[in-house]
Amino acid sequence: MLLCTGVAATLVIGVVLLVRGIHVHVDRDVATKGDPTPSSVPSGMRASHDGFGSTELPAPSIPSFRADIADLELSRPVKMLDPATDKADEPWCYLAKSTTVIGMPFQPDVTQITFDGAVFTKNAELCFFYGPHDRPLLARGKRFLEGWIPVVQYAWRVADIAYEIEYFAAPLEGAGIDNTVNFVQIHMKNAGSQPQSGRFTAALRHNGGDYRFGGSGFSTAWKYEMSDTAARRDGKLAYCFSAGAQRESVPGVGYKDSFVGGRYAINERSECCLASYRRELQPGETFTASFKMPRVPTADAGYLAKLEKADYTTSRALTVAWWRDLLTSGAKFSFPEKCVEEAMRASLVHVLLATRVDNGHRMQTDGLPYPIFCPTGAVEEGLLYLLTGHAKFSREGVIDNALRRQLASGLYHDFWNETKFPCPPAGHGHVLYIATATVLFTQDKTLGEQVFPSVAKAVAYIDESTRTDPYGLMPPTYPYDNEMIDGHYASNNYWSLLGLRGAIRLASFLGRTSEADEWTKLEQRFEANILKGIAASAKPDGYVPPGLYSYITGKKARRGFQEYETECDWENMLLAYPAEILAPEDPRVRGTVDHVRKSYAEGIMTYRHGMHLHQYITANQIEQYMAMGDSYTALKDFYHVLLHAGPTYEGFENLVRPWTDRQVDPGCPSPHAWASAKLGTLIRDLVLLEYGGKCGLEPNKRELWLFHCLSPAWTRPGDVISFDDAPTEFGPITAKMTCGQDEATVTIAAKFHAPPAYYRIRIPYFKTLKSYETDAKLYRVDGDCLLVSPDATRITMRWQDKPAAHQGTVGDLLQEYRKANSFDGIDSQGRAIVEGHSP
Repeated sequence: MLLCTGVAATLVIGVVLLVRGIHVHVDRDVATKGDPTPSSVPSGMRASHDGFGSTELPAPSIPSFRADIADLELSRPVKMLDPATDKADEPWCYLAKSTTVIGMPFQPDVTQITFDGAVFTKNAELCFFYGPHDRPLLARGKRFLEGWIPVVQYAWRVADIAYEIEYFAAPLEGAGIDNTVNFVQIHMKNAGSQPQSGRFTAALRHNGGDYRFGGSGFSTAWKYEMSDTAARRDGKLAYCFSAGAQRESVPGVGYKDSFVGGRYAINERSECCLASYRRELQPGETFTASFKMPRVPTADAGYLAKLEKADYTTSRALTVAWWRDLLTSGAKFSFPEKCVEEAMRASLVHVLLATRVDNGHRMQTDGLPYPIFCPTGAVEEGLLYLLTGHAKFSREGVIDNALRRQLASGLYHDFWNETKFPCPPAGHGHVLYIATATVLFTQDKTLGEQVFPSVAKAVAYIDESTRTDPYGLMPPTYPYDNEMIDGHYASNNYWSLLGLRGAIRLASFLGRTSEADEWTKLEQRFEANILKGIAASAKPDGYVPPGLYSYITGKKARRGFQEYETECDWENMLLAYPAEILAPEDPRVRGTVDHVRKSYAEGIMTYRHGMHLHQYITANQIEQYMAMGDSYTALKDFYHVLLHAGPTYEGFENLVRPWTDRQVDPGCPSPHAWASAKLGTLIRDLVLLEYGGKCGLEPNKRELWLFHCLSPAWTRPGDVISFDDAPTEFGPITAKMTCGQDEATVTIAAKFHAPPAYYRIRIPYFKTLKSYETDAKLYRVDGDCLLVSPDATRITMRWQDKPAAHQGTVGDLLQEYRKANSFDGIDSQGRAIVEGHSP
């Protein structure tokens, strides 16, 4: 299977080998011996795919708490995914049943393209079958066009018939985005030297029920009818198809006239209104059929007239051009490693496709698992917009929503706790941070004046809370999410300090000197209180737990909770970055990341003490490694995060058990926009990062890090890493690193409104610096870094490979992936039973 193709660097070779050997292991109870036999798929309609377990899973729903799915998860049977499920000639897909989406930003809902290649809109489903026995399509290895444009493509072959299918969604001309059209096109080509028969079938279904998210009501009384090119359900167009199809009412029953669903006992998952194409193809001959499916079935005459005129080729070209124009209007990041560049762009696309409209307000959501406004995730999604030059989406989808939810107390309200009082400060610092960061990045004083009254109220909430709390911290709270403790969440305090620092910078930017001075005193008091809490809470190994001071876990914290569900590592490691509470060299930073790392499985963080994999939260650890200058570990973890994504770089949230079936709960399908935001931001931060000076409160210590965490795959002779017009809090910058034989040259063109103290360029861990030249006025070597003043426009470094720098890298990568702190259930006290396990 293909993860990063054409990569020769040792570090990435290790990951590719890791992917190719992913199933060659010994489980606690099962040993894989000999060559795997591909799983067969039953012929005929309504067939499920072997190797996945049951397809009769509960209907998806949004849980009231993310952790409430635990009981379902514990009862779900798990078995190893059949090795034959992963195809060596297809793009890598971690999840067994990974889905992706198509659509446009801010449309009412997106369309899922499921793991089995169906088009699911919640209102109806278009599913596909192929070959003489109508095998159901399995399309796990589907990709975005060019790796990031949301035109989904999948190809497969049966004997000499090569099949291709492509999907995208677009609005009709002049019709808006309320009811976008899902376009599908299928190609069948005879790639052999003899005539061959190809067959492809499309069918209408209401809801396939397997990793389909949400859905509308179903009725057996619906009336179905077909014309030569369309299928209608209860008088509304469900989908159109190319002329010349063989039509069937239900599988095996030719269509003659309209029928009511009850006539054929049609249920939600039954196929009906089938359009089949069987063609005898000469060598080299291709047959093409197209399908158009409104997101919402409709009888609107004006809409249908526009739909009839909309052809596939023109609509596709307009859609591709629209996405190109949007993304090229922002910053451009380029990496020699194709999958990294694609992942960054695709991550932004996934975040954009997670936008909705709520009562007339544009809104950022977390995507399929949680299609509502979540402040904690929205701040990361807003940050990705800022870092890629699309600040307007941060304003519209994030800031406007967050600020209008502010309570009279000044607290920014969190969706997850709308009905629970007193509301916890779950996303308070997050919102304060993104609101101030957006102003500072864009230097938009008009926006600054607009948000300032809200920011002032938010700061007043921090002031009042920390004055009345016995520890001088943000209020303690119940186990509402994530860390699941009853007490002072460490992360709430970290984020509130970060937001407060942003508020001080905003006040200074707007010339509000009195507020800046007053808030600076608050910041100093608050920081001192947090440091006292960290000192009192850190364990002997330096580990700073999820809560500060004493806190309650388990059943005492919330009735029904077990110990293993609580006290989870989440954002308690955010010590060196982004809030800069502790210096990177502080032993408690290393002690915390080392402690958290003990519960890694498959090379990434886990949740609930090894019970579940958690892909994107691993970025929190990586950020600390970057701040600490530990590039090797940061990159190792980064590639493992990338490994756990799907072929359109979609990420998942939680609920995957290590070394089992690679399935999330069906109510929590991919893509998760928060995961995408973390991945996209992380890739930017590998080569461009603001750091130091208490988040900018001390500008003479604030640095801009350039090309500071480089993979061996990006520094070969001829490799170029670049970013053009990339926003930073100092202003936009364009920079390029061109690698030659034993040297690299960095060119810089910046348009700063306030320059950083220095550029910091870290010499890669696998290189030794021999000499350097620069046109900067000030420059020096600082450990393994070059520090140059921001007037620099050119830096040339001459370096050489460290002897044996990559020795053991492949083994290290494989060992990190294969080891697991295995969750083995709970003991009589409800505590997690965790055993070190190396499959």
